[in-house]
Amino acid sequence: MSNLSAFEFNDDLVVDSRLIASRLGIEHQNFMKTIYTYETLVEQNFGVFLFQTGKPKKGIGGRPEKYVYLTEDQATFLMTLSQNRLEVVQCKVDLVKAFSKAKEILRRQQDVQRSVPYWYHRM
Repeated sequence: MSNLSAFEFNDDLVVDSRLIASRLGIEHQNFMKTIYTYETLVEQNFGVFLFQTGKPKKGIGGRPEKYVYLTEDQATFLMTLSQNRLEVVQCKVDLVKAFSKAKEILRRQQDVQRSVPYWYHRM
């Protein structure tokens, strides 16, 4: 099982769609079909998808892989569309924990930055 973790991208906390698919126990291309099916609904309610394009694997060639950086709301909604099998429920738990952990790390960083004197930043 892959480690599910959220990270900061363009000032948003996001999670990689490939990690979600892996943790749900489904092929990434099938998860992408779900994303495309509900794209309009999700974007109207939770913001625009951050589509990404990866490089083709060396020596294999082919088309670049498409994936999405999902915000917390987008990922949570898309995961609610999955049947509640044991691994799906665990993935949902891990997703909530991943975003909570990322928020806490960012909060600590902001606290440290605020506690550093102004003159130190100017150096």
